[in-house]
Amino acid sequence: MGDKNVQMKTIAAVAGMVAAALLVVAFFLPYASATPEFREGLGSLSVNPYSETLGMSNDEIADLSLLEYARIYSAAGNLGMPEEFAAVYVPLTVAPAVLGVLTLLFAALRKPIPATVFSAVTVAMVSLLNWDFEDCGVIPSDMYDWGIARWVYLIAGVVVIACAIWQIVLRRQARKTRKGSAMRRIATTLVAAALVATLAACGGGAGQGESSVAGTQTPNSAQGSVGAVPGEDDSIKIDEIDWVVDEAVIDGDRKLAMSYTNNSSFTILELRIEFNQREDVTDEDLAAFDDAYADPDWSPSVEATELYIVGDNQHFVESGEEAGPIACSLAYAFTGPTLEQYELMERNVAGIVYLGGDGKLYCEYYDFLNDSYSQSSSNGVDAVEWSESDISKLVPEIDAPVVNVGSDDDDRFVFNAYGLTLDDFAPYVEKCKELGFTEDPSEDGDWYTATNEDGYEIWLNYYAETDSIYGRISLEE
Repeated sequence: MGDKNVQMKTIAAVAGMVAAALLVVAFFLPYASATPEFREGLGSLSVNPYSETLGMSNDEIADLSLLEYARIYSAAGNLGMPEEFAAVYVPLTVAPAVLGVLTLLFAALRKPIPATVFSAVTVAMVSLLNWDFEDCGVIPSDMYDWGIARWVYLIAGVVVIACAIWQIVLRRQARKTRKGSAMRRIATTLVAAALVATLAACGGGAGQGESSVAGTQTPNSAQGSVGAVPGEDDSIKIDEIDWVVDEAVIDGDRKLAMSYTNNSSFTILELRIEFNQREDVTDEDLAAFDDAYADPDWSPSVEATELYIVGDNQHFVESGEEAGPIACSLAYAFTGPTLEQYELMERNVAGIVYLGGDGKLYCEYYDFLNDSYSQSSSNGVDAVEWSESDISKLVPEIDAPVVNVGSDDDDRFVFNAYGLTLDDFAPYVEKCKELGFTEDPSEDGDWYTATNEDGYEIWLNYYAETDSIYGRISLEE
């Protein structure tokens, strides 16, 4: 659906630009064409009334564009016409060209609303000229009939307006589709997806204790539901999580980030909230995203209307504890989101991955738009897993609240262990050394790599952003 929508928007935009270009071209096309009798008469003349004053040939007289009319009216005094003709009719005949250029400009910028306005004004201006020419007996007359430009202006103007409306409709459909599919997008990034492939989509919105989506959240007083049963649709209520999206200094840089306090009775592994653009965002508001498109080589692959913000905090947070700020991301973009962009958003969906206290993981979602909860799996999945394969036995089984085996082949074993601190990292490295991973070592405070005598390589990393240890053992080729 998303790819088709993008393709249709591209078609609508290109068709609108082509039609807008015709509005410009029409200024140079015949607006009045000589009748057969007058054309034949011109062919027998060596000079015409405008040849000396304007240098116009008989062929130019036979097919007059609005450009030629502007030239004729600008020389009204020299042609025996009242001077007022120049003051009135030069602007009237030039106006469609100016309006056509403005329509083309906004069509090329994919700004459907101003393109519609200028296209409509162009058609209205040409219609006014048509009425005036007919009323004054200029066209049609014994000498001239309507040229092709009249019909080009009408048809191209209508097409521009139709394509602009088409783009607006497609944009609204895309926004509705993004809201409807947000739970599926969240599923691809939640820790639950990394832990267990069978966990389905999660999505949701924002804390009910939040006052707005324009900076910070006012914490509520919820203390978690005592005796809550894991696996129910609302085992964790969203207002039990006091989340905040605001600017924070991370690694020396000021970034838009999300932090929260866990007031539920469960341990949370991940809180992911997605924010989509509000329906009332205008083209002027979209200028807030211009920086994302500043470098053509690193521009988003979608239009500014399709950008959205994701807050994804994967700290391991026990009941009553706080999760430090983690930088938010601007979907499709290589630049981080700003507070100005965030103020254009509304809360859409939230996904929560939590430990149920029964040795299992659960994934819950909250749909802010419909104020509803749902659970991906009421039975949950085991929080800790390990392997009995030969390669897994080369390293010590890690002790952690949550352990996921990501790969378990004959020559490769990968695991992720969550709920650990940097203080847990060094002791585990020492246990691996005791099992023979001491050859060609390389290490720093949060990573270690070495091989054993059989050629197996180990790579260990500690990630503070997710409170986890990553381990990989593979047979070197």
